[in-house]
Amino acid sequence: MAEQYTEWLKNEFSRLKDFLATAIKPNAPEYAYVILQDGGEITDHLLENLGPEVWEEFQTNFIDTSK
Repeated sequence: MAEQYTEWLKNEFSRLKDFLATAIKPNAPEYAYVILQDGGEITDHLLENLGPEVWEEFQTNFIDTSK
């Protein structure tokens, strides 16, 4: 069971990094070509400065359990 959880967690972290990389682009065109390096740390309060549409998408993709 631990192996399944570890794999799930890795996949979720990758999904989160992909989400963040694409969520920043509409709000800051100057970051359109930014890529996240493997092994990088995600800072605290990362979504704080992003707009409400990003929060909605985050909630839909990561928090909403009705899917």
